[in-house]
Amino acid sequence: MKKFLLPAVWCFLAGMLFPSLGCDMADFESAAYLDSQRFLAIQADPLEAAPGEQITFTALAVREDGLAYDGPMAWTIVGGNATQTEDSNAFDPATAAVTSPGQPFVWTVLDRDQLEERFGPFQENGLLLTVVAAIFKNGDMNQEARLAYKMFVVSEREPDRRLTNPVLTEIVVSQGGKEISPNTQGEYTVTDGKVELRAFTDQPDEDDLTFYWFSIDKDFEPDYSDSQTLKTNGHESLPLYCVLRQELFFETDTGGRVRLTGTDWRSMQIRTQ
Repeated sequence: MKKFLLPAVWCFLAGMLFPSLGCDMADFESAAYLDSQRFLAIQADPLEAAPGEQITFTALAVREDGLAYDGPMAWTIVGGNATQTEDSNAFDPATAAVTSPGQPFVWTVLDRDQLEERFGPFQENGLLLTVVAAIFKNGDMNQEARLAYKMFVVSEREPDRRLTNPVLTEIVVSQGGKEISPNTQGEYTVTDGKVELRAFTDQPDEDDLTFYWFSIDKDFEPDYSDSQTLKTNGHESLPLYCVLRQELFFETDTGGRVRLTGTDWRSMQIRTQ
């Protein structure tokens, strides 16, 4: 199997979340433009879990044509934060769990003794861990793999004190002031031109929410707000993704703070007539 590599464009996204990764953003095109196989997001649900509970890890990854990645994924759980994981080359394909296309990875959290033996002692707020996910060129596990990292927390804190993901409840698509309803295939049919997009969440008044939008049109240059305008530019079909991220912090026993993110997303298809 070929060496596992971190793709440049994922480095761009990770750099926005984890500045210590040191990516030079000037080297990359707009992250909204989909023209290569890559990760867009990973969700850990729940973001913070107790020993014995299950965590479901789901990845949003796309192919070069902007459609959902349809190959196998490989997963492994490691200790520490994402920067430490990348630096230590902790991903071992020989021990990774492999999921079928479109399937999440479900991990049952070990008991506390097993966790501490494997990952080190609990801190007051629990244990910071990272899941590493891999997708493969052309969906072939013998070809180049691309990695993404997602931090999450294991703790014995009461549920109301745990870190949680935000929820992206709805995306409204409209054109010319008229709301467009999806058809039975979930497609939004519009005329060629401007399309208005508006995302809604379960935390409408929070100022630490950021919206990342993605599509295959080169001219799509969204900001990070909940409302965007997309030009169809003659495309018959436009896959569209909105990834919601919320900045959260894990506080260490030494007084430090490690930044991680709560995540949710929606995907849809815009079709012109």
